[in-house]
Amino acid sequence: MADGNRPARSFSKARLTGAHMVTSKAPELLSGEQYLVGGESISAVTLYDNKGMVQAEDGNLWATNFRSIFRFYETGEFSIPHTNVLRIVKEGYIRDKEQFSFQCRDMSIEIFAVLLTTKPRKELMRAIQKMCSAKSHKKLFCFSHPQSTYSQDGWKIFNLSEEFQRQGANMNNWRISVANLKYDLCSTYPTNLVVPNQVPEDLMFSIAQIRVKGRVQGLTWGSSKDAFLLRCSQFNIVTDDMTGFAGAQYSKSNETYMKAVLALTESECIHIYDTGSRKAFPSHLYQNFYQDKCAINTLGLPTEAQLNESIRALAGVCTGVQPITSSSSWLDEVDKCCWLEHLSKLLRGAVAISITLDDGHPALLQSESGVGPLSALSALCQILIDPYYRTIKGICVLIEKDFIYFGHKFAFFVGRKMTDEYSCVFLMFLDALWQIIQQFPLSFEFNEEFLLFLINSTYSCQFGTFLPACEKERAEYAKKTPSVWSYILDHTAEFLNPLYRERTSLLQFNADKERLRLWSAFYLRHRCRFSLLKVDKAIQTAFSKGVNSLEFSSLKIPSMPCETAQNQELIHVTSVNLSDNILNKIPLSLIAATNLKSLSISGNLIPFIAEDYLDEFTKRISGLETLDLNCNQIIELSDYICRFKQLQRLKLHGNLLSALPDLSGFSELVELDIGGNQVNVIPSEIFCMTNLEVLNISSNSMTLLPE
Repeated sequence: MADGNRPARSFSKARLTGAHMVTSKAPELLSGEQYLVGGESISAVTLYDNKGMVQAEDGNLWATNFRSIFRFYETGEFSIPHTNVLRIVKEGYIRDKEQFSFQCRDMSIEIFAVLLTTKPRKELMRAIQKMCSAKSHKKLFCFSHPQSTYSQDGWKIFNLSEEFQRQGANMNNWRISVANLKYDLCSTYPTNLVVPNQVPEDLMFSIAQIRVKGRVQGLTWGSSKDAFLLRCSQFNIVTDDMTGFAGAQYSKSNETYMKAVLALTESECIHIYDTGSRKAFPSHLYQNFYQDKCAINTLGLPTEAQLNESIRALAGVCTGVQPITSSSSWLDEVDKCCWLEHLSKLLRGAVAISITLDDGHPALLQSESGVGPLSALSALCQILIDPYYRTIKGICVLIEKDFIYFGHKFAFFVGRKMTDEYSCVFLMFLDALWQIIQQFPLSFEFNEEFLLFLINSTYSCQFGTFLPACEKERAEYAKKTPSVWSYILDHTAEFLNPLYRERTSLLQFNADKERLRLWSAFYLRHRCRFSLLKVDKAIQTAFSKGVNSLEFSSLKIPSMPCETAQNQELIHVTSVNLSDNILNKIPLSLIAATNLKSLSISGNLIPFIAEDYLDEFTKRISGLETLDLNCNQIIELSDYICRFKQLQRLKLHGNLLSALPDLSGFSELVELDIGGNQVNVIPSEIFCMTNLEVLNISSNSMTLLPE
């Protein structure tokens, strides 16, 4: 058996026997996984790779009760869980062959499978089509995957009382309401809800009448300094006429609740953050309800419908025919999808809320439904302010609390049958979290592989965690399926960030759209598979031959194949060329190249280098002599760059710099190229560099040179 639960990433190479290619053995299966039919020879065509080229491979195809497994003779294996397949389309015939396209929910794979029209191959495709079209939740693999595979019970990772004690919330001021014990308050809310101590149970039912779907105000985070975070849905009253009896009752109930909230803090008002727009929800309506005891902020976040439209457009760009490049034309297509703009709005809201909480003020989040983007917003602001949620266990608790506990729908069911709809809000949350990690890469205990594993788990249905729509449905899955947290707790080492340093202060994230990047490790992972495999093989070959120079230019790769800082072989590398790719950061793995002398990473998509990463980089690679960052999208460069004390050549041509870092520490610099930026002032210390031989300051915004 494979490692109990997770599809293996690599298998033994195929071997050539006579005129036929055969695999050495069938793929290893997971606990509870069974072969249905398979091992049939196929030709598979990836529609377009990262250079816009069609890639064809020969191999074998298996079908199990969990996934379709493609194993190719040259590039290894990948598998597609049946629940990730949106549709299989029969494309037609080529002589005696049938063509089928697999179109997936997560935009990772769109592949043609070409099979000879023999009886075994027809049976194979029928089996796959049947599994992919099975809608009953009982057919999901998580019901076959035994809980006993894991040593820890992830279903128990979140305990309401323990979590609020950990946060430091004063539980003398709060109580656990049981008004929803039988789900009479709200069918998708938890049975236990934390509310102010002075709020009686009957008031909870009155409040539920004026909130969409009965989603009343409930505490999700609190601290010892009177800052706390509540969440709820918007009012379901469509008029601002508050003169009638019903209006007066609504206003009185809400006023009583808000007075109880304000009594718990020294703040004069509560800061309300509404995910909608000011036009849709006029502030005077809020004032009627809150009796002028609020500061109202409307965030204008996109609706779920707008998010779905945006992600579909992005999927079209990322899986389309256009070559992936660092040129403006492809980036413009990404920009037109508005995904990064939506992320920026979400993150700006999270930043504002985290600052409010850090200043010791209470905040209330509300949206039309009380879930959707609100869950992402709530979780992100807590990540910024609470360092516990930047640990592996902490982020698991946070997702369980703010998504699952409060009834976020990851997949959509009609009765007990799956539909073709999936919410992209959780993907948006993980993407936004990835953006935060790019600015603070050493402040998180988990790595990028952790985020990819989580999003893959929402599509694979290997675990029951993301299937129930609310706590009410959760009990059935907890009895019969494993939790994704069980796997994570058992395999923590797979997800560790080796450079993690706990940072207890607020993360002051910059949410400007210009600082956000396309999460290429997710959105482009299939189109770049061939290039990444080529790089992986080249690295292994170089290490086996003792080569100290790595040449990976013009491959259009979005990342290094192994993004860790633990590859000891890199210690012998002195030169790395990663120019003309689509990298959006300096690969983390290069930190292990402690003898590196020359690094060229020109012609990529890097917008900035995180300060704490640059700090670590300069400590470990103190002997760097040449750094080529030409033709990226760098808008700012930290003064930490001067810690490369032996740097002789610094190339920054063709970026977006409006100012230069402190350059006084560069005593060995012989070449400096800052041409083609937007710099308007040249630091005078440049002209004090006695070893400088080449200086290019052309095509900037300066009008005068220093005297």
